[in-house]
Amino acid sequence: MIYKKRRITPDNIDCNQHVSESSYYKIAIDVLQGLHQELGLNDLFAIEQTAPIVFSSNIEFFREVFVDEEVTIAVVLC
Repeated sequence: MIYKKRRITPDNIDCNQHVSESSYYKIAIDVLQGLHQELGLNDLFAIEQTAPIVFSSNIEFFREVFVDEEVTIAVVLC
């Protein structure tokens, strides 16, 4: 499992001053795409003419998160 931290920005906040659910997914996808780049997987995907597939995603909310706080994203690469 790989853990990455990301800071919450005003762009992640919805009209109720909470991090929107869609922002959590966007943050997670950005982390996953960054890992693909970092691990050199994008080159492999291009060579193999394939793309990554997400079979399952899960978000657990432990508490509210606000601007300038960090969230931790856990990524399982299988």
